[in-house]
Amino acid sequence: MNKDDKMLKDDDLDALFTATRKRDEVASADFMGRLLGDAAEVSASRAAQDGSPTRVESIRPGFWALLADAIGGWRGGVAITSAMLVGIYIGFADPAGVDTVSGLVASLSGDEAVDDANLYDLFLEG
Repeated sequence: MNKDDKMLKDDDLDALFTATRKRDEVASADFMGRLLGDAAEVSASRAAQDGSPTRVESIRPGFWALLADAIGGWRGGVAITSAMLVGIYIGFADPAGVDTVSGLVASLSGDEAVDDANLYDLFLEG
């Protein structure tokens, strides 16, 4: 006997489903009452063992969960933290590139002595 002998063919399976659909049996009211009573008893005993509530209560997410959801989850939090750390670094470190940019603007404008106010005006004028 091989594996194919034990398995039902598609036609046999379809015949079983068709025969089951034709059966018009309904469980008796007595059986359904006993079944639901047993289910309620088991549910109550499990709730007593676990200490969990017997009814489902809605749980509101906390402040941190709402904040994390608003910024896009952990990926958004990582991006915001990275941007903050880069901003702190740029604020405390004296990058040499700032002098290069101001020198470039001064050479483009033809004015050798460009102070911060004039630099700001140059950026605003475009």
